[in-house]
Amino acid sequence: IMSHQDKASAPTKENQTTEFRDHSTLEVIDPHVHYWCVNTHTWLRGSLADDATKPLKRFAPVAKPFTPTDHIQSLLPRYKLVGAVYVQANMHIDRSAVEEAAFCEGIRFTGHRMGFTCYAPLHKPDEAKKVLDDLKRYEGFRGIRFMLDYNEDRPELCQTDSGGYMNDANFLQGMSLLEKERGLVFELQLCQIQLEAASEFVAKFPKLTFILNHAGFPLRGQFDEWHKGILALATCPNVCVKIGGLGCYDETNWSQTEIDTYVRATIDAFGVDRSMFASNLPVDLIDIPNPTLRYDSFLQAVNGIYPPSDIQKLFHDNALNYYKI
Repeated sequence: IMSHQDKASAPTKENQTTEFRDHSTLEVIDPHVHYWCVNTHTWLRGSLADDATKPLKRFAPVAKPFTPTDHIQSLLPRYKLVGAVYVQANMHIDRSAVEEAAFCEGIRFTGHRMGFTCYAPLHKPDEAKKVLDDLKRYEGFRGIRFMLDYNEDRPELCQTDSGGYMNDANFLQGMSLLEKERGLVFELQLCQIQLEAASEFVAKFPKLTFILNHAGFPLRGQFDEWHKGILALATCPNVCVKIGGLGCYDETNWSQTEIDTYVRATIDAFGVDRSMFASNLPVDLIDIPNPTLRYDSFLQAVNGIYPPSDIQKLFHDNALNYYKI
């Protein structure tokens, strides 16, 4: 008897036997990374304080410099990093979104080709328009992340102050401004309980590409709720997904069996062409000090199931195409 996880999985190894055997030939574009240090991203200093809240204190082990060179070295010798997408990392809290863009533009060619996404106050359309106009001056700018993850029953999962933005008139007006800027993307970051509602939200902006972060932050033991939301969101053709950060809100690291289940269910829902693997570095170093192990787990989940050409899409080509780097 097959479980619901098995049914959601991709074709079995019996159907696709070709395996990707040589790691050294697998080039990687990482579509979700944060480069930082405490001098630029000053909020990190708060994680080192004795009175830091538990969610903030979690970042203490990674409150130190992480650069494009560190990123490249962290994946060698098994994976060759050739490109990356810096995703906004709250530098705007103490500085500004434009300063974060300037920071990114300054490091774009220090290790590999790179694009970046920034913050804009989309809930304040007049301010958002000015910020977008300023951000467009930077060659590497690719889109906006305004974090929407909110669960009133799990405050440690919340990265915004309200769960109502997806229905807020001002925020929707700000999203319309972004949609008009053809070629930009919106980094869609949600809690899993918000996934179904998000399908209605993204349908309002059919000309805008949404990139779901962290596969919707699935929580251990809640596959059915997460999967229902993923299937609903995957029906929207303007949404693709980054698979990464799996298990980051659980007490212990996920097993390979759990990773296999969620990776395959995600790809089965969105299809290979709308899926990509992401490192979530350096945040993932908190739970997995050796980042090659994260990539190994991704490769194990798909190797021998999907052909090498599809594996290349998941690790490289799709990030290249969606972020145009």
